[in-house]
Amino acid sequence: HTRLQGDWSSDVCSSDLASETRELERAAQRVFSIGVEYLKQLLRREKNVILFFSSGSDSLLVALMLREAGISFRAVTADYGWRRYSEYPAALRAARSIGLPLERVRIGWRDYWSSFLDIHSVPQDCPCGNASSMVWHVLAVRSLAGKRGVVVTGDHADSLFLGFEEMHFSMPSIPEKYWKKERR
Repeated sequence: HTRLQGDWSSDVCSSDLASETRELERAAQRVFSIGVEYLKQLLRREKNVILFFSSGSDSLLVALMLREAGISFRAVTADYGWRRYSEYPAALRAARSIGLPLERVRIGWRDYWSSFLDIHSVPQDCPCGNASSMVWHVLAVRSLAGKRGVVVTGDHADSLFLGFEEMHFSMPSIPEKYWKKERR
C-alpha cells in the first residue's frame, strides 16, 4: 500500500481511499437514480415543467435528473438588474456547461411589490416569510404565463447531500415534544 502524505487524523492507505471513493460513487449514482425515478413518476403527465435555475449545484443536479428522466422542461433564472447582484451570468455559465438553454427573467422593484401583495393577499391562508418567495413567485407567474404547469427547484437539495442536520439539533426529534414546548 502507498501511504498518502498529509495531515491525517488516522492511517489512510491509497487502496482504502480508492475503495471508499468507489463506494461513495456508487452511493451518489444510486441517489441520482432514485431522484430520476421520482421525477419520472411525479412529472410523467406534465406538459409545462419549469426549473428555477441558479448557478448552484442544486439546480444543476435537478436539471441533469430531469434530462435523464426524459422530461421536457424550460430553465429560467432571475436577473435582478444589479450588476453586483445578478445570478444570470453565473447561471448562464452553469447552464452552458451542460448545454442547457436558459431563459432570463428580469425582476425589478415593481415585480417584488406586486408579488408581495399577491403572496400576502386575503385569499392566502397564511403570510409567507421566506425571503426567496417573491422571486420564485415572479419567476413562476412569468414562466407559466397563465398556463397550468409545474415549477421545480433544487433549492436546499444540498442539505440532503451535505448534511446540515446540525442546524436542527436543538429542535425536538419527536413532533409531540415540539408541540408541548410551543403550548407552554
